[in-house]
Amino acid sequence: MKNLKRHLTTAALVSGLAVLAAGASAVQAKEYTAGPMTITVPDEIDELCNITVEDDEIEICDKKAGEAGWGGYVEAFMLFKDPSEYVIMPDFKHLGVITLDDGTVWNVVVNYPTDVEYDPRIEDSTYHQVSEAMDEVEKSVTCTEGGAFTPSDEMDTTSVYDPVLEKIIAAINDRTDRDKLIEMDFSDVYAYTYDLEGDPLDKLGYAFTDMDADGYKELILGSLEDPSVYDMYINVSGEPYHLLTSGERSMYSLCGRGEKPDIIRLSASGSAFNSEMSFYILCAPRMFLQTRFIYDASEDPDAPWFVGYWDDDKEPLSEEDWNERLDRFNQPITPDYTPLSGFGK
Repeated sequence: MKNLKRHLTTAALVSGLAVLAAGASAVQAKEYTAGPMTITVPDEIDELCNITVEDDEIEICDKKAGEAGWGGYVEAFMLFKDPSEYVIMPDFKHLGVITLDDGTVWNVVVNYPTDVEYDPRIEDSTYHQVSEAMDEVEKSVTCTEGGAFTPSDEMDTTSVYDPVLEKIIAAINDRTDRDKLIEMDFSDVYAYTYDLEGDPLDKLGYAFTDMDADGYKELILGSLEDPSVYDMYINVSGEPYHLLTSGERSMYSLCGRGEKPDIIRLSASGSAFNSEMSFYILCAPRMFLQTRFIYDASEDPDAPWFVGYWDDDKEPLSEEDWNERLDRFNQPITPDYTPLSGFGK
C-alpha cells in the first residue's frame, strides 16, 4: 500500500556502493531499489537524508529537519500500474515507465510535499540542498533487471489513436450524415462542415495534450476556426477510450489558467431562458465537476444567476458575483490543431 504521508523514519539502506564516472573524476553514490525501480543518490546527499524503501516506494526525507521536529519529507519515488491511482495526488510528476520483459508496465511517479517540511529559520538547514539535488536523482531512474525504463518525453502515447483518426477521416470523406456519425460514436457536429467551401478535412483538426499530467496524452478533435472540442479520447491501458462528445446544444471546449489547458468546459443551452456552463478537471479516466454556472430566467426572471457544485444543486448569486466567478474559470484555449488532411503525411 502506498504510504503518501510525510513522516520521519530511519534510513533503510538496501544496496551498496556505486561509482559514477564523470570525466576523470568519480562520484561516490548509493543505489536504492524498490521492485523493478532503482535510483542513485550521491553520498554527500545520502548522508543528509533518511531514506526508506518499501515494495513499491522509495521515500526521501531531510535528516536534519526530522531531528528538529519537522517531517522533512522531500519526495517519494513510487510505482503504479494504473494512472488513475496517482492522478488524484495533489502534487506529482510522471517520470516514465518501466516495461518488464513479460510485458508488465509500471509508471514511475514522484510525489512532492504539499506542506512546509522544515524550519526555514534554521541557519544550517540542509533541506534546500537535498531538494535541489533531486533533479539529478530523478534522472538516475533505471530498471533493476529484466526490462527497460523509458522517460516520459520519449514515450509513444499517441499512436493508439491512429484507428480513431483513420475512422473519422473516412467518415468525413464519405460525407457521413449526422445520424450515422452518432451511430459510429462520433459527434454529429462534423457534418456542419460539409456545406462549407473547400475540403472539410482542412477545416477540422486533431491535437494531443496531457491535461492531467499522467504521462499519457489525450486526443482532441475539433474545428480549426473556434475553440470547440467535438470529441475527446484518452489512453486507457494502451487503448483509446471515448471520454466525451459534443452536440448541437451541448458543446465542449478547453480552458486554462495558463498556457496549457487544464479545465474542460461544457456549454449547454436549453432555450433563450436557460443555459449553463460546467467546468471539470480530468483525472483519467474520470472527469470531476468543479463548478456549474447556471442562467435560469424561467425560475427567476429578475435574478437568473445561480452557481452549483453538484449535478443537482444550485444557489443564487448577484449578477456581478456570478460574472466575477465565471471569469476565473472561463479562459478558453484553442488546441494547437493539425488539419485532419495532414494526418499520416
